[in-house]
Amino acid sequence: WAAKVPAVVHTIHGLPFHPYQSRLRNHAYVLAERWAARRCHAIATVADAMRDQALAAGIGRRAQYRTVRSGMIVEPYLDDSETKAQARRRLGLPTDAFIVGTVARLAELKGHDDLPDLASRFVEVDDIPWKPTPCEGIEMKVLMEDEETGMMTALFKWAPGSKLTFHEHVALEQTFVLEGSLTDDEGTVTAGNYVWRPAGSQHDAWTEDGALILSMFLKPNIFLDGENEGVQLR
Repeated sequence: WAAKVPAVVHTIHGLPFHPYQSRLRNHAYVLAERWAARRCHAIATVADAMRDQALAAGIGRRAQYRTVRSGMIVEPYLDDSETKAQARRRLGLPTDAFIVGTVARLAELKGHDDLPDLASRFVEVDDIPWKPTPCEGIEMKVLMEDEETGMMTALFKWAPGSKLTFHEHVALEQTFVLEGSLTDDEGTVTAGNYVWRPAGSQHDAWTEDGALILSMFLKPNIFLDGENEGVQLR
């Protein structure tokens, strides 16, 4: 305005206020955008949704807005003559690497630091060693564990005649029998079948011929008597 230019155009590539910001910071950004809008002849956004979001925050008047959509040269990305395996070799990427592609600047608001938390975890079960449990003849492989909550998924290998001594399910437990069978005073679960036990339930469990089972715990079981009293199964 002070320079007396014919027109002032405010270009909004991305709005600076977001729900995850503090209330004070968010409000400050909105006020700054309102201030700028009052001093513009026109406001350019890259999407109608961005225009609508700005208007909802009281920024400018609808007549000021023009949508100028983002554009890029797409031809290089349409060439499929190179296979994924060839591209990995050319870029020196391992064949089993998990790759994330993004078209964005490396800034906090783009959320790149959240990507590792959201990525799938692929587990090579054969590479995990069996470890002993407090009960003789029963070994386990921990496939997933959240140490803060106690949530855990584990594979258990039971030798013939082994027994998981008297214990309590602190939270819901789910078990799928892959091989063999698993027995308690209420019945027997055979290969290909499933059982879940509610929080607070208590029992012994044993197998006659051996078993391979997959179990999921919201919290680890806890042993209630004998030399393992008070020990968690984890």
